[in-house]
Amino acid sequence: MEPRNNALDTADETAPLLTQSQSQSHSSTDTRNGAAGDAVPGAESKSRLYPHAVFFIFALSFVADLGGSLVDTPEVRLLEMAVCRDYYLGHDPSVIGPPPLSYVDGNLCKINEIQVDLAYIRAVKSLLMTVPGLLLTIPYGRLADRIGRKPVAFLGMTGQVLVYFWVVLVCYFHEAFPTRLVLLSPIFLAIGGGSRVLSAIMATIIADVAPENMRTTIFYLVGAGLLVTDIVAAAVVSWLLSLDLWLPFKFSAPIICLSFPLIFAMPETLASRKKADAVNDQPTGQGASDQSTQGQMIISLVQRWSSGLKQAFQSLNPFIIPREMTVCLSIIFLSAFSRMTNGLFIQYTSKVLNWSMATAGYILSVKSLATLLTLVALACITQVLERKMGKRPLYLDVWVIRSSLIVLTVGVVLVAASKEPVLLVVGSILGSAGNGIMQALQGLLATFADRSSTGQLFAGAALLELLAQFSGSLAFAKLFDVGLGTGSVWGIGLPFYVSGVSRACTLTWAHHLLPRQHAKYY
Repeated sequence: MEPRNNALDTADETAPLLTQSQSQSHSSTDTRNGAAGDAVPGAESKSRLYPHAVFFIFALSFVADLGGSLVDTPEVRLLEMAVCRDYYLGHDPSVIGPPPLSYVDGNLCKINEIQVDLAYIRAVKSLLMTVPGLLLTIPYGRLADRIGRKPVAFLGMTGQVLVYFWVVLVCYFHEAFPTRLVLLSPIFLAIGGGSRVLSAIMATIIADVAPENMRTTIFYLVGAGLLVTDIVAAAVVSWLLSLDLWLPFKFSAPIICLSFPLIFAMPETLASRKKADAVNDQPTGQGASDQSTQGQMIISLVQRWSSGLKQAFQSLNPFIIPREMTVCLSIIFLSAFSRMTNGLFIQYTSKVLNWSMATAGYILSVKSLATLLTLVALACITQVLERKMGKRPLYLDVWVIRSSLIVLTVGVVLVAASKEPVLLVVGSILGSAGNGIMQALQGLLATFADRSSTGQLFAGAALLELLAQFSGSLAFAKLFDVGLGTGSVWGIGLPFYVSGVSRACTLTWAHHLLPRQHAKYY
């Protein structure tokens, strides 16, 4: 499946793409109706749908994340088996088991040639996965504001499920399909735009119906729920994978498909005012042809997409935006770039410790637990300080960013240097303890942003992170190749050493964030 994103990060980064026009409409409606004291259209329906719609968001998040978690590690092992099988077909076919499964002993798959090939396939697949997000986030956001949240959510889930089944299909029917056909799977993300659009839709539904004072709490609850799911699922999937390679896929497929009835049953939260506006915008001329109307709609969508993309890139211009924003956006890019080593973690752990991937997968539960405890601790500290000071202190965000970068740097260096399980687990825990950085960065961005350009700014931040993933996936795969080529046990950790250097440079840059002379922000 497509790499899943942290719900808190994705919701904050992409929601404005979907809600900007909505918030502007609300503002204009308030202006028109404020003098007369009229209620904003749609307010009553929002109040009525609030608990009902949020329940479905919780359920959909749980089902989709559980299904995705059950195949994260198995997909790495499945691709490793496919690459390993291809290698031994040309070198020693006797080690390949009987068809149709044609298993190869996992220990035979740890040689450098196979691991490098696997790293490149996964990196190219990850790189291609970012392309639909770069191109389609804005148009699908516009579409969600035009035709509704449910149709776009359905399209987003359909695209991801097709990616999942395409990889399974290619690897299972390996005698008919070459392994590298898995690289075509991102094509299906043209349907729906990928996980970022789907996460943004769910965040928008929450914003549609939830009271303003409850939105942040709901986002934290969704994020915490996903982490709990990851903790349990990572342990379960490692156990299933130790029994049979295909067993996790047999469990995950029906779970993922449960997302569709949930989407169908979910209430539509697009305001009735939006639908009325769309009806009023229809051409009234008797002679207008359907073909002409459809052509105008396509042209309008393309123009809006190009305009939104241009505005998003303009919001990143360091000569226009304040210095604090430039620092925040730089940290977002460098953090996202450094984080791409996460895609190599299971493969690296299995190689350096000579573990099976099923055993290495248990560490993911520990990492998720450390992240959950970190977010809970930060949420509690924030609540205490808000009650004491009457508002969220911005120095807390600055402290979280700098502290997170310190523990992330130390953690990734320990992972790079680890040749024993204890050191690797400690480094993983430290690295996970720094995962509160994105929430703090989003909070600072929202504070520095001009209200009239918040949507553009967050759109730009989302594009920056996608560009970082785009460049980081292949860069770290190449470093992994170079490290394995050194033949040294220390060389294998080269991608993580480079990630540590990148994080250390980010930490140095973060010291320019919100200096004391900008006391007005405190």
